[in-house]
This record gives sequence, C-alpha cells and structure tokens, in this order.
Amino acid sequence: MSQKLNSKQHLIVNYTDILKWLRKILECRNQFLKRHKDCANVGSQVPLCKQAHLKLEGVFFLYLWSIDPEAVLVAMSCFSLLCEEADIRAGSDEFSAGYLLPNYHVYEELAQSSTMLPTGRAAMQKKIMSLLRRIDTCTQGVRQSWDDTYRMWDSTTMSLLHFPKMKVEDLQQSDAFHRMGKRRASHHK
Repeated sequence: MSQKLNSKQHLIVNYTDILKWLRKILECRNQFLKRHKDCANVGSQVPLCKQAHLKLEGVFFLYLWSIDPEAVLVAMSCFSLLCEEADIRAGSDEFSAGYLLPNYHVYEELAQSSTMLPTGRAAMQKKIMSLLRRIDTCTQGVRQSWDDTYRMWDSTTMSLLHFPKMKVEDLQQSDAFHRMGKRRASHHK
C-alpha cells in the first residue's frame, strides 16, 4: 500500500482517506505490539520488514508536500506511530528507540507539530522545513524520500514546461481520464 501511495500519489483521488486508513492500521499494529512486547522484535530484521518500514517512512515524508493540508497533518501524525513502535520495540530488547529510529526526536516533533501548527499553508511548510533541516541521520528512508520527491518535482516541472505544446487530443484524453477518476471516486464513497 505504501508503494502505491508513493508512486501513484497524483493518480489516487482519495489518497487522504487511504492515508487515514494506513494510520489506523499502524495504531492497531502498535496495540498488538504492546500486547506482545516480549516478541515485538521477532522478524524485524527480515529484509521484507525492513523494506516495508522504509516505504512507510518514505510515504509519510512524501505526503508532507501534499497540496491537501489534511493529508499533510495525517502524514505528520503518522510519525508519532513510528515513534510509538520504536518505544515498544526498545522496551522489549536491548535496543534503544534512537537506535531503532535514528531520527526519533525529529519525528516526535513533527508529530507534535501536527496538533499545533500555525494557520496557512506557507507557515505550515515553513515549520515542516525547519524540522526536516534538523534531521541529523540520513537513513535509507530519508534518502529514498528525497529521491522520490525530486523525481516527482522533476516530472511535474517537465509536464508544466511541455504543457502548451501538448496536442489537443492529448488534452482531451487527459481530461476524460480526470473525469473518469472523479466518477470512480464518487462511486466508491
């Protein structure tokens, strides 16, 4: 699910709802881990689990740049769930939360900021950027997030640069696709 949210952000009409659903899943996972603290780290070193965690981290970073302020707030709040998971897992073994989640302190501040952000999109982005500048450990998740953000920015820039040069048929097809996406989204609500 993280991979779909990451690669198809601009194609998924109801991505904020999907992010909320993902947050709910993480809340349930943390409740499960709390009940089973003694084996909370079992399987966490499996490559597939590590990759899933990186993708989650990447999705939350990527949605900090969303045009939907609600999606930004949901993504910010999800960082608290990553911190909570690190706390649970750190309590069960010899690991510290900082070892399990190297940027724990920044993620915690991002999550806390989601409840007391200044009003306005510009102020919100300024606050997010000031927190992201405080990341001191460039983990694979952080690196992948910046790479994905750059790719999306580059793709959007190229689309904007070539927009007036598009053929009329291409515009009509993209408009038909856009309407179809809206129709499908309203059908599923």
